[in-house]
Amino acid sequence: MLSARQGGDDAGLTPVECVAAVMQVPSLTIFRFVHLEWLARLLPTTRIPPEVCLARIDGPLENAWVVLEGEILVGSGTSIRSLGPGSIAGERALTGECRSTVDITAGNGLRVVMLPRRDILACGEAFPELGIELLRWRMASQ
Repeated sequence: MLSARQGGDDAGLTPVECVAAVMQVPSLTIFRFVHLEWLARLLPTTRIPPEVCLARIDGPLENAWVVLEGEILVGSGTSIRSLGPGSIAGERALTGECRSTVDITAGNGLRVVMLPRRDILACGEAFPELGIELLRWRMASQ
């Protein structure tokens, strides 16, 4: 599995471009600009080859991924969803969840901004209002 600090070729995004990409995802509106400014240098971007396993059901969930290009595949068997640009996969990691409830696999042409769980949680500690929103989000998804 791919960790936040590994990956394929550098996807070439600046910290500002990473923040802009995250701000475009409707489900991530809980992040205010000040939170994203704090996170900007901690959000790696990468290209991920097809069929690379990012998370397995009941396996570790270290990141969420914002799709910039290509597709990310979520699920297994006959219930696989393809998520394209502007989508997020692994969002449970943002609320502190450590285990994946789905398989997450790189599809064709995947380029992502990775949102490392540990950095998001550290941001939630630095900004209590974000920590409360992340907890609210976690409670709503249960």
